Amino acid sequence: MPINYLNIEKGYAIFNGNEANVVPHSHHAFEFFLNDTVSFDVVVENECLHNIKNILIAPDVTHEYLGNPKNYTIIFIDPEFININSFFNSSFKNLKNALELDSLIKANNISSDLLKKDLITNLNKVRKPENLLDSRIIKCLTSIEERLNNGPLSLDSFAKDVHLSTSRLYHLFKHETGISIRRYILWSRLKKAIVGLKEGESITNASYMGGFSDVAHFSRTFKKMFGVSPSSIFKD
Repeated sequence: MPINYLNIEKGYAIFNGNEANVVPHSHHAFEFFLNDTVSFDVVVENECLHNIKNILIAPDVTHEYLGNPKNYTIIFIDPEFININSFFNSSFKNLKNALELDSLIKANNISSDLLKKDLITNLNKVRKPENLLDSRIIKCLTSIEERLNNGPLSLDSFAKDVHLSTSRLYHLFKHETGISIRRYILWSRLKKAIVGLKEGESITNASYMGGFSDVAHFSRTFKKMFGVSPSSIFKD
């Protein structure tokens, strides 16, 4: 999966690639897969969708692209920071697994390139208002970001910060964000390591920047979430 372009901002990332030869994977982000070239098949939670060019995948949904589409853009949107419902004046609140976007593009008489430009233009305008989340979870999310550099990243420490039991925080966090706090911490570590790779760090150094025990642990996590190994995108 050669990389042509990668931009990472708070709440989203934009990736341009040449190939999408991946294994089944899932990650905690909305994923817009956009291309104007060839149709391909997508397997979403064991259901095969045929002749797709553009699709939106929901967070934490296992998916795989078949047919090795080329010259595409993927926009990853972190659901904790960007209000996905602000796009297209329509609601994705009930999005379960995936939404085929080709019919939306056709109905609005636009191209996937124009859709991409519209998404990118509006990303920084649709930050999620903090009052949409429980204040204790907002504090927890902030603490996770702050402690990625120097822990502790333990459930006990976060529970103490917000004056909840560990079990209550665990259930409240998942209810508010749709993901367990442990998986969210892993997702945050992975994002931090990817930022290091983008800035030119070796895979080894980026692994430790993200708090992974070793390169093997980082590589397994990366492949599980993105379907490819980091070495296939970033070279030491």
